[in-house]
Amino acid sequence: MKNFETNNLKIALIVTTGRTGSDYLNCCLDNLEGIMTFCGKFNYHQFFINQDHKVNKKILINKFITKHKYLFSYNKEENINTKVDLKKFKNFFIKLSDDKINRKDFLITLYKAYHITLGRNFKNIKFLVHHSHGINETNRVLEDFPNSKLLITIRNPLANLKSGLSNWFRYDKKRISMDHVFVYIYRIRQDMLYLLRIKNKKLFVKLEEANLLKVKKKICKFLDIKFQKNIFKATLAGKVWRGDSLSSDQSKKGEYIKKVSNNN
Repeated sequence: MKNFETNNLKIALIVTTGRTGSDYLNCCLDNLEGIMTFCGKFNYHQFFINQDHKVNKKILINKFITKHKYLFSYNKEENINTKVDLKKFKNFFIKLSDDKINRKDFLITLYKAYHITLGRNFKNIKFLVHHSHGINETNRVLEDFPNSKLLITIRNPLANLKSGLSNWFRYDKKRISMDHVFVYIYRIRQDMLYLLRIKNKKLFVKLEEANLLKVKKKICKFLDIKFQKNIFKATLAGKVWRGDSLSSDQSKKGEYIKKVSNNN
């Protein structure tokens, strides 16, 4: 697997603009043929000084696992236990890596090792889909992969704001403050304005329409893969994702929660 071709591998980023279903989209893409995904959000730049900095592969993977162990076991915020075999993942990563690697190779190798650990197929891989989530992380990834496509999740602004305030306040009472209110208003408006200015190829996915067949087909076409019915089921590492811990409504089998399309 070390010779798996990555020079021409294309990158797509999932970017949110608040409480707009970016986790749901990432989970719908889990285990689709033709793409590589990962079991959650993470920042890979923190382990490097700059783009050219190289780090010993064993030191690197140990730091990553220590920092992000929740991705491979119980993830409290995402409310799921992915039960990924950490020993296998680490061994595959080491086998696939040169002794020292830079941050671009680090991200790609993480995805390759994860893909192999889950026993997934490398045939006709079109895209590595990274859930960069926020603007800051997205900007950092674009430094490494400037031609990345963007999958941007959006939602009715008032419903977005309501969810961003009421769900977070219920989940973490320490966030009840005008600072948090400002952050969400800023995010909904300013992040969108910024994303509109970026010249990268982009597809906007509206949460209220995210379960429509025509939208699912658009997503597959955007990623150059064939349409697959399991895009209607949200999973992480193949395990059913029912919704994060902030959400008041949970799905039973990874299905779309129709209630979110009713903005009241």
